[in-house]
Amino acid sequence: MILAKIRVDYRKNMAGIERTGYPPVRASRWFIHLVGLIARQLVNPSWTLPSQLLRQLSCSHSPYSYEHSTEDSLTNINKPADTSTTTMQLPVQFPSGPNETPLVTVSKAHDHVWVIELHNGADNRLTEDMCVKALRPALILVETQWRDDHWRKAFYDKNDVEKKGASGALILVADRKQQKFFSNGFDFPKLLKKPHFIPNSFDPIIKHLLGFPIPVIAAINGHAFAAGFMLALACDYRVMKSQKAWLSMNEILFGGPIPRSFSALFNGKCTDSTVVRKVFLEAHRFTAQEALEAKLVDEIVQGDSEAVFQGAMNLALRLSHLPRLGVYGLIKKELYNRTLDGITENELVRVAHAPEEDEEFQRKVKPRL
Repeated sequence: MILAKIRVDYRKNMAGIERTGYPPVRASRWFIHLVGLIARQLVNPSWTLPSQLLRQLSCSHSPYSYEHSTEDSLTNINKPADTSTTTMQLPVQFPSGPNETPLVTVSKAHDHVWVIELHNGADNRLTEDMCVKALRPALILVETQWRDDHWRKAFYDKNDVEKKGASGALILVADRKQQKFFSNGFDFPKLLKKPHFIPNSFDPIIKHLLGFPIPVIAAINGHAFAAGFMLALACDYRVMKSQKAWLSMNEILFGGPIPRSFSALFNGKCTDSTVVRKVFLEAHRFTAQEALEAKLVDEIVQGDSEAVFQGAMNLALRLSHLPRLGVYGLIKKELYNRTLDGITENELVRVAHAPEEDEEFQRKVKPRL
């Protein structure tokens, strides 16, 4: 009986995977989990299959999954989901442990506009703590609050015909008290000691932003170098300070190879091969005007950090109506499906460095001479 149920649910969810366009690798994960379930049943016949386990095994490009199979969605389309209100009151800082230094602050600038402000020292390095303990939980909190306190209520409210209550937008900005850096990227010397840091800690942030359910605006109020540039590029829109701010991928100048996720992200956002070459192979420092002409940013604003933030705020208010029907993030995932598939989820993958490539050359290529 249990094997029959597994077989039926497997086929049902495999069909759901094909319909929703999830990559084929998802099917192999299903198979691995199903083998484990069968083995457990054989060892312990009294064990019963949890009713929602198979559904939870399906994963999306987000760090957590909201999607269900198409059949379940059609069955429950008129049933209100849990509308419990998020109790965490803003502003909130992460990390929030007793002996930890807060690195980001989540607040609201408007009823429908959230703000994540980065304040990790003078140049906002994207350290492991910043990514894992601060930025990732901050993004999850914003999405949770939008879903629980706004979208879900408005979606099932028959009186809110235009679903205005489901409006939303997010602004990502560096410390507004300073004028120099949006983010100076990774701490490269420490990165060399943690080869799995990028796929495990930073890439999930990029993937979450690429499928985020409300518009995300990067308020670039200072230099955005390397991974800081990539963080801004993963957002939907970019508003940049007109003076004393550069965009640059300068890895080639300090011997840092780029990870697969960077190339996947950039090629998904920029279709001009000459710009791609200028960014990665020439390490060009784009001024705000150059970035605007290259379509790397959407607007430039004269003034200080507050002026840049206000420009981002004006844009956020203009865009906040777009996610009302709940498909904004779903459409983004389809638009960037190749980019998302190109960002690996394999925890064993790491970035190769120049000495390793040289060793590989001497071992495989040179002997052919």
